Amino acid sequence: TFQTLISVPSAPGAITVLSSTDVSMDVAFDAAKPHGSAILSYTFELCALRCVLVNPSFSPVSPQISLTLSAASTPAAAAILVPGQNFSLRVFATNGEGNGPWSPVNEEAETAAPPEKVQNLQQADNPPGIDNATAINVVWDAPNSFGKDIIRYWVEMEGDSDS
Repeated sequence: TFQTLISVPSAPGAITVLSSTDVSMDVAFDAAKPHGSAILSYTFELCALRCVLVNPSFSPVSPQISLTLSAASTPAAAAILVPGQNFSLRVFATNGEGNGPWSPVNEEAETAAPPEKVQNLQQADNPPGIDNATAINVVWDAPNSFGKDIIRYWVEMEGDSDS
């Protein structure tokens, strides 16, 4: 007689970030194999910035963000995150027999965040040789870009025009 054993689930597959906002991200992964007992939940662990993996959890190198979230299935969503932040992210599955092993760590999960609003926008003197009738020079304080390069600024001007 041959009998299969029921055991904890396998590790889920690698995590992929499907989309993100400034405070949330949607992720997907290959579901864990249930090994004879239905998957009850998935538990995610996120760690911001520099984290080291200390069995069984992430340990921030310095006081940073580390949180654990649960979801019923893939895909899943993590919310209340920090704008423009990089995260290390991993997941494990739980069935009636217990917790399975962790998935591979995704060290490239990142929330998106637009730059903050430009401050102190003002007109400045035009450089020598620039015609004041056809050009305007504006300056501003660079906004917080949450660690990302700002690739362009969009400047609009309203006012009367004689031409």
